[in-house]
Amino acid sequence: MKRAWYYILPPAVIVAYASIATLQKGQHSLQQSKSEPVVQQGMITQQRQQITLNKNEQSSERIAVNENNTNQTSKIKALLPSSWEGTRIDGRLQIDEAGHLVVEQETKDLFDYFLSATGEVPTEELIIKLQHYLTENLPSPAREEGLSLLSDYISYRVELSNYQEQYANIHLNGNVEPTQVNFQNNVGQLQAHFEHLYQLRRDKLGMEAADAFFGLEEEYDQYQLQKIKIAQNESLSSTEKQAEYTRILDEIPTQVRFIVAPEQVMNQLSNIDQQYVSETERYQARSELLGNEAAQRLAVLDKKRKQWKSRLSTFRTMKAEIEHAGLSTSDQQLAINQLLNQQFSSDERKRVAAIENISTPY
Repeated sequence: MKRAWYYILPPAVIVAYASIATLQKGQHSLQQSKSEPVVQQGMITQQRQQITLNKNEQSSERIAVNENNTNQTSKIKALLPSSWEGTRIDGRLQIDEAGHLVVEQETKDLFDYFLSATGEVPTEELIIKLQHYLTENLPSPAREEGLSLLSDYISYRVELSNYQEQYANIHLNGNVEPTQVNFQNNVGQLQAHFEHLYQLRRDKLGMEAADAFFGLEEEYDQYQLQKIKIAQNESLSSTEKQAEYTRILDEIPTQVRFIVAPEQVMNQLSNIDQQYVSETERYQARSELLGNEAAQRLAVLDKKRKQWKSRLSTFRTMKAEIEHAGLSTSDQQLAINQLLNQQFSSDERKRVAAIENISTPY
């Protein structure tokens, strides 16, 4: 299930973000809950539908437990509220060849998919259902690793909720909105906030899991923080600021750059496509830019596009033969529509008709 999550910021920092709208166009809001833990998830997840970028091992070294598995999908949905019927499940479980759990962003996504039903189902009940799902679908030792990781993640969520409540009590006077404060102080508070979250995550989850769950999000946070600092540096000219923006953009991982500057990454991909004719060379260049999994997905997409072009070329040849067969206009149109029906599915026929400017009864 894809739901829009907005990054959780300290109240006093919201003013800072609002004052640099030219730098940060995404909306940020403070989500609080005094009775239930709150999931803190960055805006990175809003872009992941385009390409899933990972820095982990090649997929051949992993075994998907529930990815593209209708039976497992049904089991998950059976554990969740009926109002979630028709939603798309986030996340996946994977194990390596030794039977250990692969800890990755998608593991956290699956946890969050269950736990974000809070409000419809008591949190304690959701945790039990998620524990049951892990127990039923992971072999040992991945089972024990998954249950331990879930326990650590729940502990993190509880501590995060407590931290948010404490911060709100310090910086808010009842229901009064945060007052305008010195912007440089806000930057300091924002940096301290990020540092606190960084340490909290590693205290509760350990370095490996925290990096897998929040690594890209933290890279994104630091990039935005650096942009704020550059924008407020009065000693820099406009030209110097632009040079600094370019420098920090070049330094961030490609996975984050795909979020903050997608046009740059797409241009790089376009250059790769033009430069490399060999599928092997093109795959290697894409892998260096985006990672193995994204390169594999793009290779599959290349194959599908090649097949589509071949089918469309065959259709055009056969269509030209019909047009030069001396048929009446009505018979010619009927023959072309019959060819469409034979060569393409219903959705494909609409696409081909639009491309070829063919009048159809569909």
